[in-house]
Amino acid sequence: MPNTVRSMTLAIAGCLLLLATLYVSDPAAPLAVLAVAVGFVVIASWQPTVVLGATAATLPLYHHPVQAGELAIAPSELLLVACCVGTVANVLTRGISDQRGLSGIWQLLLAGFQRLNTPFGRVALVSLGLLALLGGALLAAIDNTEARAAGLRELRWTLVEPLVFIVLLLWHVKRPVERVFIAGAFLLGGLGVAVWGLTDALSGAGVAAGGVTRISGPFPHPNAFALYVLRPVALAIGLLTLTRSRSLPAWLACGVGGAALALSFSRSAALGLIVAGIVLWPWLAPRIRFVALAGAGVLALALTVVARDRAIGGSGQDSLALRSDIWRSGLAMIRDRPLAGYGPDQFLYTYSPRYVDPAAWAERFTSHGHNLLIDAWVRLGIIGAVCVVLTLTLTAWSASRVARAAGTRSIDPLAAAATVALAAAAAQGLVDNGYFVHDLAMSAWILAWLAWSAPGRQR
Repeated sequence: MPNTVRSMTLAIAGCLLLLATLYVSDPAAPLAVLAVAVGFVVIASWQPTVVLGATAATLPLYHHPVQAGELAIAPSELLLVACCVGTVANVLTRGISDQRGLSGIWQLLLAGFQRLNTPFGRVALVSLGLLALLGGALLAAIDNTEARAAGLRELRWTLVEPLVFIVLLLWHVKRPVERVFIAGAFLLGGLGVAVWGLTDALSGAGVAAGGVTRISGPFPHPNAFALYVLRPVALAIGLLTLTRSRSLPAWLACGVGGAALALSFSRSAALGLIVAGIVLWPWLAPRIRFVALAGAGVLALALTVVARDRAIGGSGQDSLALRSDIWRSGLAMIRDRPLAGYGPDQFLYTYSPRYVDPAAWAERFTSHGHNLLIDAWVRLGIIGAVCVVLTLTLTAWSASRVARAAGTRSIDPLAAAATVALAAAAAQGLVDNGYFVHDLAMSAWILAWLAWSAPGRQR
């Protein structure tokens, strides 16, 4: 174990150094990016779990891609490609080094495929593969070159790369400590985003809306910031509640994330936190329940006083009113093509010229339907809608099991906390973008993997 810790520590230091190099090197120097990519491949062939953790931690940076000449690539995508190449190199070198040649390589491949053959693995890989093929087929029928290029990008970000990521997680993560490491990397990435947002608040940066300045951190909009940050915050709250931890750093991290969400003034994030609180309510002691209710009440009152227009939203141009107009337009789109849908990232290209309601003209350039089910149905047709309904049903059932298990030791705390975060994200996704961007798609599958592939919980 000490050797493993030492190796992982060196690999983490190497990843941090390479990531820093990506952003300080000359953007017009593709050779520098290539050299960093080779470094990631070397680390991935040696410590693939560390590279997978780095992928989880750097998801929000896809809004700040690395420039290699005219090519722009997100750090998480670069890490994912490096891990794929490193995995191939690892299999080849291990197979050859044991002097069995092709037989040794074949045995390693069989062992890896066996790790994929779990209930979660089969469902995840089949569903992602089916949806990716469906999305590709729909895009092939589109004549608009610009729309097809946007759809292919979304296909890569939200279906193909999550499929590759899940394969690598199932292939490489074998021990509980590695599973905890991936979760920790995801939490640290979320904490970094929250700190970034709070730094913006201290400097007065942000987006003015509803009479307040909303922080956005590395994201282009405060709602995108809140959509991502809610997930690690809900995971952390679940872990602290279920393990009854009194760790001061853990509580400080939760406080930082919670403060960042409050300053984003996101109503969808508040909805997600309420759902997380409902799931965890049976686990709280009576005095903690009182403190939680009192704190939530004080916070709600303070936000209402500070940002009354944002909190109440009585104007016809408020996002709540506009959202209902967008939902009606989305349902009209579904009525016209209920079976096939329109293809990945085709909401904007179909909504703006044909279905936009005059009352929602201010949001005519929106790229999604502000509802997970509508989004999936418009993009991927009835099959995408069925997948969303099944996922929401499974999430609700899993969350109810977590609530009913209060006071027992029959659950895996990390899996249960991930279920809480999934339930919070699902609630938020019913009134906003729940999946169809890179960071949300990848983080959703991280939480699903943590929740539904825990050791000893495969049934």
